[in-house]
Amino acid sequence: MKRTSLAVMFVTLAFCPFVGAQEEEEAPSAQDLGLRATDPPSRTEPSVSVPSERPSSSFPRPGTPLISPTPFPSPAAPRMSSPAKAASPSKKASPTPTPASASSPKPTAAPAAKTNVAIVIKDSENRWAAAIASHDTSVPQTLVADNYIGVDSTGTVVNKAALIAGMKRDKNTYDSAVNSAMTVRVHGSAAVIVGTTKQAGKDKDGKPFNYTYRWTDTWAERNGQWQCVGSQSFLVAK
Repeated sequence: MKRTSLAVMFVTLAFCPFVGAQEEEEAPSAQDLGLRATDPPSRTEPSVSVPSERPSSSFPRPGTPLISPTPFPSPAAPRMSSPAKAASPSKKASPTPTPASASSPKPTAAPAAKTNVAIVIKDSENRWAAAIASHDTSVPQTLVADNYIGVDSTGTVVNKAALIAGMKRDKNTYDSAVNSAMTVRVHGSAAVIVGTTKQAGKDKDGKPFNYTYRWTDTWAERNGQWQCVGSQSFLVAK
């Protein structure tokens, strides 16, 4: 009986230190509670001061607008802010103005061409008047076109054959046949001439005459040659 009691006491004494140690380890101390709940200064982490703006950098922060100043200016800024540089390319591109008289010789050449045609036609009219005075029908054969049509001083419509036939029937003797006041208007390959012809001489009966005719002739260029294609004349005075 005594041995059994001693054994129980021995076991109890041996087990108590472990229980006490376990209770001491599991029960939180007042110091631990103070560090986590009631004593923040001893456990707070050091405060870190964050600057309101980051120091300037050569690269913008994410989300920063592109118009914010950066160490590298936009290449378009000098062109927009400097009107002199923007205007310089246009000055180089625009050629130096050339006077119209030096660059375009055509206005001076065109009147010369018209003058040459007028001279040719006036010369042909003078030859025609002289051929009438000399009864030379070979001249109108060349100067008058084959499809010629005209109205003579009597109001008769004539063609080339009738015109030449009238020259052959003419029995007048001419002392002079002179053209005057001739004006030419050139229209490309056609020309119109207005003039006056004065004829003086004697008729078939020997009576003197002095006639003045006013006429309009139309000429056309055919294969490089100017020919009369139409005419009309009337007697102004005897």
